[in-house]
Amino acid sequence: MHGNQVWEIIAFLAAVVIFIPVFFKLKVNPLLAFIGAGILLGPQVLGLIRDVQVAENIGDLGLLFLMFSIGLDLSFHRFKVMRLYIFGLGVAQLLGTALIIGGAAFLMNKNLHEAVIIGLALAMSSTAVALRLMQGRGEMHTLQGRASVGILLLQDLAVIPIMVLLPQMASSDTSVVSDLGSSILKAVGAVTLIILIGRMIMRPLFRAVVAAKSPEAFTATILLVFLGTAWATQMAGLSISLGAFLGGMLIAETEFGHEVEAEISSFSSLLLGVFFLSVGMMIDVHYALTHIPQILLLTVVVMAAKIVIIYFLEMRFGLKKYGAVSSAVVLCQAGEFGFVIFNMAAQSFNLLSKSTSSQLQIVIALSMALTPFVFSFVTKRLDAAAEQEEPAAAEQEFDEDDEIPTNHVLLIGYGRVGQTTARMLSRNNIPFLVLDADFHRIEEAKSNNRKCIFGNATNPKILSIANISQARAVVIAISGYQTACNILSAARLISKDVPIYVRCDDPSKWAELTQLGATGSIAETLECGIRLGASVVIALGGDEQKIRDAASVMRQENVFNTALPPT
Repeated sequence: MHGNQVWEIIAFLAAVVIFIPVFFKLKVNPLLAFIGAGILLGPQVLGLIRDVQVAENIGDLGLLFLMFSIGLDLSFHRFKVMRLYIFGLGVAQLLGTALIIGGAAFLMNKNLHEAVIIGLALAMSSTAVALRLMQGRGEMHTLQGRASVGILLLQDLAVIPIMVLLPQMASSDTSVVSDLGSSILKAVGAVTLIILIGRMIMRPLFRAVVAAKSPEAFTATILLVFLGTAWATQMAGLSISLGAFLGGMLIAETEFGHEVEAEISSFSSLLLGVFFLSVGMMIDVHYALTHIPQILLLTVVVMAAKIVIIYFLEMRFGLKKYGAVSSAVVLCQAGEFGFVIFNMAAQSFNLLSKSTSSQLQIVIALSMALTPFVFSFVTKRLDAAAEQEEPAAAEQEFDEDDEIPTNHVLLIGYGRVGQTTARMLSRNNIPFLVLDADFHRIEEAKSNNRKCIFGNATNPKILSIANISQARAVVIAISGYQTACNILSAARLISKDVPIYVRCDDPSKWAELTQLGATGSIAETLECGIRLGASVVIALGGDEQKIRDAASVMRQENVFNTALPPT
């Protein structure tokens, strides 16, 4: 590695360290931060990074991790539960939007291949932008939220045949329909074989690795599946992105999917950031500055067209007016995969001119930047109107069997103490989610019909997946003071307000647990001693009220705030 490469790597990392915090404070999407950093650092502005190919190579790996992450979020069961929104509304949105935008491009003297690429790419929406906006409004579990997620999931799936189709379009003289048909048929056989083999070996493989209790082996297994499935599709003559996607999807079928998602989140986000950094470097700044009116007009037209199309389709699929408007606005931007499609079409296959690709990539970035402002403007007026005309319109609930619950108790640990706590919660009809890093206990929880996920509770990402920020309370039923401290610290990084009750062996540690954010604690030795003493005194004819008073005093003297009321 020569000096220039070292300097460019330093520049990459400096961009992450400097730009991301700045844009975070400005409440700008991190993807846009990376694109902006790429523009500034690239050869057309500051010229601090000149070897764009290095960034592209690293960014391609980030793209593979993105496809892997999408697969982790798309289990076969989830397809079944949300099939109407994914394969009904999602297909209608993608094809309808692509047809209208692509048709407009064709009428503007683009050839058929160009029109198809432009239509499909701009039909995509940004998963990162849309999910962030919906989560901020608490719309993930509303009907419009589920409709939006269904559209996004279908778009994620559609990336696969699109990326398979691009090289076919570049090398064949046949029609687009024929290209797509042959690509799908070719993919089906390879995908079916990979899925069958993967389903047979995936769960036993991860169980054996988890049983070894080696974090290094667990990470190595993730990389093995990730690279192995990518290699398998490459050998079949298909996209390695397809293989990465299938690898994630196969893991999602096991109880280890959430833990894998947490394990790779930071690494994949960084690599994906480098990809968007490289996208920013390739944007033609001169073209953007000399065609501002044209770019602004095109951006507005694309966003407005998507709002109208999505609104119309969602009304046809049973959403009410305000929910359909909210969903349409949240999906009105072009998405991050548009960068990928336009870049591949222009750089790898010469299906688009570089000027057209640059123009459209600028439109994507601008639409992503404008969406939060448009969404805020529209939803404020929707909320005011809904209160007067249709108060329940924005709160249409949607139930999904495999969804992580909200307004629940997060029960960490499913040993004997956790199981007893679960029975108490269940008998009082309080919804809860079990979280444990022991897959044998997860299996036991499943056998008891408990909602549960496998994962390490000391990892903030796992706690986020478990919806700790939307929980009514957290119970740490795992033994071990240091483990409890680590979980407390991770939990308070995400939620400052959720009540957290801790199992504790040593009363001398209560003050430290309080400082870390514990709401209450139950001391096993204290409670055991109180109950044993009470049993003896009652057996010897003691007064039960005096026993209760004594127990109350003892608890007050030793416990800062008990999780359960005195008996």
